[in-house]
Amino acid sequence: LSEERAAFSICNVTFKDSEEQLLAVGTVQRLSFYPRIFDAASVDLYRLDPQTNQLCLLHSTPIDGIPFSLAPFNGRLLAGVGNKVILFDLGKKKLLKKCEFRDLPTAAMSLSSMGNRIFIGDAQEGFLYAKYKPADNQIYLFADTPNMRHICCALHLDYDTMAGGDKFGNFFVSRLLKEASEDVEDDPTGGKIIFSKGMLLGAPHKLFDEVQFHVGETLVSLRRCTLQPGGTEVILGASNTGGLYGFIPLPSMEDVDFFMQLEMHMRIENPPLCGRD
Repeated sequence: LSEERAAFSICNVTFKDSEEQLLAVGTVQRLSFYPRIFDAASVDLYRLDPQTNQLCLLHSTPIDGIPFSLAPFNGRLLAGVGNKVILFDLGKKKLLKKCEFRDLPTAAMSLSSMGNRIFIGDAQEGFLYAKYKPADNQIYLFADTPNMRHICCALHLDYDTMAGGDKFGNFFVSRLLKEASEDVEDDPTGGKIIFSKGMLLGAPHKLFDEVQFHVGETLVSLRRCTLQPGGTEVILGASNTGGLYGFIPLPSMEDVDFFMQLEMHMRIENPPLCGRD
């Protein structure tokens, strides 16, 4: 990158008209956070040269906001540009804007997708669920979080569930009810009626927190992994101070009772220095 230009987001993308995997990088030049001003911003596409094994710039597309997040989406590229989500397709000289969603509360800090669903992590309003309708070429918002969450990192778990960490040191898992998910998929109107009816000045459906745990440090990254071959899959989180945290799912009540008893005996053996907590 050139001087005074920083990369804010990065992802691998394979466009439907090309089988080659490209690297998309969202960059900003001369950014000032307060007040939030910048000279220029762009989404750059890079190709890996097989002969020299180096990245070669394919083209650069100027944008009018900070590219906080990038994600592949059904042979296209999703970009969280400021408080907008833009769907790009590959062009000869630059990326072509195919669709744009402008109703985000603040900024799209994270993006992920599964099928035609788009999972957005807002900077202040938690997770937002949207759906892309190819027939209308539009993105509709159908679910959001009732309580405010300042998203710092996000991890897509399944079709209805997202895990995230906020800037106040909380780890949480937000989920859409199964009945609400089926209503969105089985809507005979194609979603036009249900998406137009909001609730509590927001989306028609609300997410609920399945899990909430106070880590005490701001998580900046979340990944699904197994710590040993054939082991249980866990969520591994990294904090801004260098700490690593593992979150293990407990599939049965026997595991829950075991860890509750273990915690009780550990508190008896090593009581807190400040007394009861």
